[in-house]
Amino acid sequence: MLTPKFWYVKKSIYPLLLTPFSCLWEYGSNIRAKRKNRKIIDIPIICIGNIVAGGAGKTPSVLALLEILLPLKMNLHVIYKGYKIKNKSTLKVDRNVHDHLEVGDEPLFLSKKTTTWVTNNRLEAIKEVSKDNADLIILDDGLQDTSVYKDLSVLVFNKEQAIGNGKIIPSGPMRESLTNAFNKSDCVFIIDDKNKDIGINFPSYLEKIYFETIMLTSSYNIIKNKKIIAFSGIAQPIKFKSILKRYGAKIIYFKEFPDHYVYKRKEIENILNFCNKKNAICVTTEKDYIRIPQDLKNKIFPIYIKLKIKNKINLTNLIQKKTGIIF
Repeated sequence: MLTPKFWYVKKSIYPLLLTPFSCLWEYGSNIRAKRKNRKIIDIPIICIGNIVAGGAGKTPSVLALLEILLPLKMNLHVIYKGYKIKNKSTLKVDRNVHDHLEVGDEPLFLSKKTTTWVTNNRLEAIKEVSKDNADLIILDDGLQDTSVYKDLSVLVFNKEQAIGNGKIIPSGPMRESLTNAFNKSDCVFIIDDKNKDIGINFPSYLEKIYFETIMLTSSYNIIKNKKIIAFSGIAQPIKFKSILKRYGAKIIYFKEFPDHYVYKRKEIENILNFCNKKNAICVTTEKDYIRIPQDLKNKIFPIYIKLKIKNKINLTNLIQKKTGIIF
C-alpha cells in the first residue's frame, strides 16, 4: 500500500478517528520496550533502525556503514527481516539463484556488497551467521525487536520525513514513542538536514551523525537538463522526486507505486510508450530497477544515489567504543 498522506499532514480528521487503535498499538510497544534481551554470541551486532514506518533511510545507512567497514577486510553479514517475499525460512542470499520475489529487492541489492541473509526470525538468523565465521552482524531494521541484543543501536531520521504528524500507527507513521526509541538507541543518523535542526529534541547522550544524499556523477550526466519521466515503488517516492529536481531533472511525469511493488509487464510498457511519445528519458531508483522485467531494463535508467557522511570520525569512534572494532 502507499504511505497514507494524512500521516504527513498536520490537520486531518483521520488521526483523530484512528486514535483508539493507536492507543492499542502504543500499549503493545510499551510492553515490548520493557522486555530484556541477552547477548547469546560474541559477534558484535549493529542495528540500523527507525521510528517511522518505512522510508527513513535504513538501507542507504547500511550502505554508508559498509563503505566505512568493508575496507577493514572484515567478514560482514547483513540480516533482513523478510517482507512480502516467498521465502519463509532463514536464507543466505545468492544472486545467481534467488530473485526479488524470493528474497526481496533490498537484500538482493545489498548482497552485491556483502553476505546478506533474509529471515522471519532474527534470533535464528544470528545463530546461523555465527556458524559462518562472521566478524560483524548488521541488522537492517530491528530496533523494535526486543529478542535480539545489539551492541550498537542506530536510529535513522531524514529531514523530509522526520516523524510526520508525530502520531502512533495507524494515526501516524510512528512505530513507538520517541522516549522508547531514544532509550534503546546509542546514536541517531540524520539525513539531509543542512541546518542541523530537524525539529526533534534529541537527548544529549545520543551521538548525532549527519549525512547528505548525493547523486553519482554517472546518473547526474543522464538527467541534467533532460525531460524525465520517473516512477518509483518505495516507501517515500517523494524523496526520489525531490533529489531528481535538486539535480536539475525536468520532470514531466512522476508515477508513484506502493512500497516493494511487483511491477507488471504491461505497466512498464505503458510508461515506456509514454516516454517515447513525450521524447523523454525513463528513470527509476536502483531498488525499483531490480523489480523490472529483465528484457525491459535496457530502456530504463536506474539513478544511483548514496549517503555522504559529514562527521565520519564521530561515527568510527562510536563504533570502536561499542563493538571493539579497530579502524
